[in-house]
Amino acid sequence: MKTGMSVRDTMIAFFQAENKRDWKSYRKFLAPDVEWVSFEPPKRRVVRGREQYLSEMKHTYEGRNSTFRVEMLLADEEHEFAVAELSFEGRCSVDIFELENGMIQREREYFDDTFWFAHLAKEGH
Repeated sequence: MKTGMSVRDTMIAFFQAENKRDWKSYRKFLAPDVEWVSFEPPKRRVVRGREQYLSEMKHTYEGRNSTFRVEMLLADEEHEFAVAELSFEGRCSVDIFELENGMIQREREYFDDTFWFAHLAKEGH
């Protein structure tokens, strides 16, 4: 499904749908076999498939009214590729998106470890 939108516009619309919790619109940006790899300490998590991805996102936002902010967005139109720096509830992540025919095929998410280190310190590790 080629959306006709630029990679940059696609990512902005995707992020807006996420912040609005507009899961119907959000779903349209995900390829059926999308893969999301999250490098969040203490382990790597892999989510495969549109429905599982949506389920994970809905669970993440359950009971939260907060939204994230896009600090930076770089888009490569020729190769359908984007890199975004995001901030959410005091945490930062860098997310790399690979698109195919205008849909997100793969996301790799790397978190700022300072939040995790502070959490461990509170627990006495």
